[in-house]
Amino acid sequence: MENSNKPIKINMGCWIRNFGKDWVHIDAGDYPHLDYKQDVGKPLPFNSNTVSLIYSSHVIEYFDRDEIIDVLAEWRRVLLPGGTIRLAVPDFEVMSRLYSEGKYPLKNFLGPLYGKMKMGEQTIYHKTTYDFESLKKLLEGLGFVNVRKYDWRKTEHAQFDDHSQAYLPHMDKENGTLVSLNVEADKPEFEHIYSKIDPSKLLHVINRKEQIDSQRKNIIGDNEYLQLASMKLDKGQTFKAHKHIIYEKKVDTTQESWIVVEGCVKAILYDLDDTIIREVILNPGDSSLTLRGGHTYESLKPNTLVYEYKTGPYYGQEKDKVFI
Repeated sequence: MENSNKPIKINMGCWIRNFGKDWVHIDAGDYPHLDYKQDVGKPLPFNSNTVSLIYSSHVIEYFDRDEIIDVLAEWRRVLLPGGTIRLAVPDFEVMSRLYSEGKYPLKNFLGPLYGKMKMGEQTIYHKTTYDFESLKKLLEGLGFVNVRKYDWRKTEHAQFDDHSQAYLPHMDKENGTLVSLNVEADKPEFEHIYSKIDPSKLLHVINRKEQIDSQRKNIIGDNEYLQLASMKLDKGQTFKAHKHIIYEKKVDTTQESWIVVEGCVKAILYDLDDTIIREVILNPGDSSLTLRGGHTYESLKPNTLVYEYKTGPYYGQEKDKVFI
């Protein structure tokens, strides 16, 4: 299916809803319209950078805040650069407001917030909930950009009633209150993070494993001290033997890269004024490179393995770094 010339659009965790032959339907249930019957949290049967759109309505809340990192990283892997992830989840902020204002009793929110459903021999439950800011932070941390709310009426699946169109009162789509948080974001070709203090300064660069293709890709400009490139190599591919000449170069700062080998790391990245500018999740094969500004890292899984590369020579901490 992925060899088709048509853009691949996935209805992830589609349940009983059949969007038609132009969509790929994936779910762990037993429905006749499924193209792939599988757990949506497992590796997907698609090559990297082949899918234009992943739509998933009221699914990701069945994964906790740790589990969802690997799930969305896998969905990001298969998306094309410029591809879109489109999500719908219960809107905690709106439901909290409706409840606190006394407009609806608690029973109206138990299903959306604490939902459960049969899945084969087991019953699955919602494990978390989101508001816009927390979902935006999660998506940006995984490298998605242009995070925004979308209008379900303007989507190519608007004719199919699903939970992205959930209202109170029930089914009152004209006068009711939408209680689904509908958010989409894009997968960038590159994750370049520029300073908010001086927008001309490139501070940090994030590269994802799935971005490594068959062409050599110079990730960092020639003017930077620490150079980084990516390549996908065929068996037997080789290069002309060479050695690097001795040439005096001026280096007046330290630039550093982390490459995750195994596990998961959160990179907390700083602007020139020592304020946090981005928090990024790095999975195996992902790398971060800090050219300017600051950084720190937090391991999110036990036995995480990383490589750290930095420019030298090293003359001791007092000439290398200051703590933020």
